[in-house]
Amino acid sequence: VETEEAENTVQDETPEVALSQSSVFLESELAFQLIEKITITTVLSQSQAKESNDALSRIRQIFDKYLDLPSLMDKHIGRIVGLLTKAAQEIMASDLMDQFWDSCLPRILSALYALSKVRGRKRVQKFLPHTVDDVEVVFEALRKLDALHKNQSQSADMTEGPQLWESIHTLWNWVGILSLVPFKSSIIVEEKQISDLIALGKTHLSEPGPIREMAASCLASWLARPEFEETDLVSFIEWSCEILIDISSNRRNIFLTMGCLQTLVSIIKTSKANRETLISLMQPLWNAISKLSESNPSNLLLRKNLIKWWTRLGCAHLPPRVASWRYQRGRRSLKDNLLQTKSEKGDDAAAAENPSSTSDSQDDFFSVPDEVEEAMGHVIGGLTDPSTIVRWSAAKGVGRIAERLPKLCGEDVVDALLQLLDDVEKDNDWHGACLAF
Repeated sequence: VETEEAENTVQDETPEVALSQSSVFLESELAFQLIEKITITTVLSQSQAKESNDALSRIRQIFDKYLDLPSLMDKHIGRIVGLLTKAAQEIMASDLMDQFWDSCLPRILSALYALSKVRGRKRVQKFLPHTVDDVEVVFEALRKLDALHKNQSQSADMTEGPQLWESIHTLWNWVGILSLVPFKSSIIVEEKQISDLIALGKTHLSEPGPIREMAASCLASWLARPEFEETDLVSFIEWSCEILIDISSNRRNIFLTMGCLQTLVSIIKTSKANRETLISLMQPLWNAISKLSESNPSNLLLRKNLIKWWTRLGCAHLPPRVASWRYQRGRRSLKDNLLQTKSEKGDDAAAAENPSSTSDSQDDFFSVPDEVEEAMGHVIGGLTDPSTIVRWSAAKGVGRIAERLPKLCGEDVVDALLQLLDDVEKDNDWHGACLAF
């Protein structure tokens, strides 16, 4: 009896711990109660609007608590997004869209943005509805919010209430997932609506805030669709070429240049076109981006996107392969490594008698285009950048291009990296070279 009482005492004194995933998001019940208050699908009275704004403010506080470890909310994200988007769909498909600030839609879209800020917009995007019926509704809602944005007719509290740019950011994220609808765009919406969407995206590429990044990602998703390769994508590349040429002459907005370049980089990543078609499409931009890189722009994000451009286009010029001369880490067990070493001695003896069977001879040499050398030169130059972010991006670029090169060219890359270590006083060069190695 005394033993049982002692065990019960110990259990009572044990502090509360997370026993399962369902108990990790402690405010889940409160969050869902607050979501009910901001998902009213009727016109709000003055008292309801105040209560809805207070609920939105509380939701933001709850979400922000998980900025350090947002994965704790993963189990509930699907349900949260589902409740918010269901109410948003009802409002966008009704006449309440004309009374934007008098409805709960701005609060709903702001709550979705708050969730995207914490967990990441790609994670939230997966749960957004993306059926055929949603395409035209979301397009029209985005067009109306853009008109409000241009007229500066926002009447909500700029500090605590919902903000218009948060709603536009969320709708751009929504439009991005709608690009995955597996039907031709001519079947889903009218051609004019697609043209209006691309034109709207171009205007938002000059935004200084997060809207620019979302518009660039969304435009890339739509322009990378196969039916736009020979039409809208070509027109966008020609337009971007003019922007990039003008920025070299200091006659353009830096934000517009960053938006164009970010869109182009995303297109190279998401496009399903074959390598030859992709290279031919991007070829007109080569000289303009080369001059822009040589001008050493002062903007950090612009330099980072330039490194991404050279990396992805350099990889596009090379066939996808994994170099046989790459470093391969052994097993973590010392015993297994020793046994493997003994077995490899016999293999080395056999390879000495038959050199044609070695891995080096299997690494066939092939002609590397001159464009790859120029691209690698720009990427290696990024290893000496003053910003750590740019050096990280350049180091990844060096690795991705080098793994597709034959061994002889790989040795040249290693020699170029070793030259960065000559001057011991250049910390940036050393850090960039070590990251690449």
